[in-house]
Amino acid sequence: VFLYARGVVRASVDEGARAGGRFGGTTADCESRARDVLGDLLAGGLGRGVQVRCESPNEDEIHATVHVTLRGWLPGLVPDWTFTLDARSVKEHP
Repeated sequence: VFLYARGVVRASVDEGARAGGRFGGTTADCESRARDVLGDLLAGGLGRGVQVRCESPNEDEIHATVHVTLRGWLPGLVPDWTFTLDARSVKEHP
């Protein structure tokens, strides 16, 4: 289950960076697209520990970061898993 969740998070951060990097794309577009992917594929309790953040450090790049804490569903047997994934995209210009 955790590996499926990691794959979804990876897809969301990649999709977010792509959306924000398109011509006219913004950090809001990046965050919105990443959240859409998460909402479609990782809704419910498993997706509650996911935080998305996009920033544009300059006019040529966009960075999407997702910080995740997946709660173990069997305390004492299955530990929580915390990780961060990052994607970067070069912004399109006319």
